Amino acid sequence: MFNLITHYYRRLPHYVSFRLPHWAFELLSPWFYRHCVPRLQDAPVLVYTMGKVGTISVLNSLRSAGVLFARSTHYLRRTPRRYSYYPLAVSLSHKMQFATRLLYIPWLNRLPRLRVITAAREPIGRILSLYLFTYSVRFGQKREDTSLQTLLKNFPRLFEQDYFHPLVPGYFLANQLQHSLGVDVYQHPSPRDEGTVTIEQGRLSLLVMKLEITDEQKTDALSAWMDRPIPIGRNNTANHGGYAHIYEEFKRKVRIPHRYAEAIYRSSYMQHFYTLEERAKFWQRWEPQLDKSIPLPAWVEKQLQAYHPPIAELPSETSA
Repeated sequence: MFNLITHYYRRLPHYVSFRLPHWAFELLSPWFYRHCVPRLQDAPVLVYTMGKVGTISVLNSLRSAGVLFARSTHYLRRTPRRYSYYPLAVSLSHKMQFATRLLYIPWLNRLPRLRVITAAREPIGRILSLYLFTYSVRFGQKREDTSLQTLLKNFPRLFEQDYFHPLVPGYFLANQLQHSLGVDVYQHPSPRDEGTVTIEQGRLSLLVMKLEITDEQKTDALSAWMDRPIPIGRNNTANHGGYAHIYEEFKRKVRIPHRYAEAIYRSSYMQHFYTLEERAKFWQRWEPQLDKSIPLPAWVEKQLQAYHPPIAELPSETSA
């Protein structure tokens, strides 16, 4: 009887991870990590991304493959955010998550090993996906019930208020990834040619992937890194979100702030993660829709100047 009780007690953290609602798990997470992680055969896996880069697909693939401890987050460090448009309960939930993660992340970093997955995505395509994905929260309307004209008209308002998914990629790399884990991706090999790169630093193993590579390439890279088969599936995408027809039409007609695109494409972010051919292809795709008349708020300009200083020419200037 005692052995049976012991058996179930040792398995309890695993059940807690999958059975409890998210808010309850956040409350119990320090206990979970202290009791569950040491009994795992594999190192814990944290999917730590800026958002809208295939996070849920990777997380669900890990869990489907039997990885006992796999969690995801877009932030490990609390940063000032503007939640004026957000329901109070959600705002408090985020603050609670910040507090609990501050408790267990330092302890996780003292484990024999910690695996972390992060990803990069072409930034203009990412913010368009982010805009539609968060539209209902930001504007209080269902995107499916909103006309295309209204979606196009409201797009510049994406830059009016910050969100826990950063609009500026360099902000996530510096203020989340580097600050929390001590990894400056720019000081390590680039994934632009192979699509993935593994960074080993102390007890940390970091897998960096580009969203644009094929699912087969992601499967191969993740399986080799985890040393077990991890087939990648797709979840939480625009094509599966019930608004694929709106998304495709929106991408063809939306006007994008020229200043935002120019700053990102001149920066080390695009040069580090993408080849010249890829940058030229992306730029050619979006250039007709870039609009110099759309201003950017001061806080966006400040982040662009801080995290995306110009170091390269635009692809159109290079080809010329």
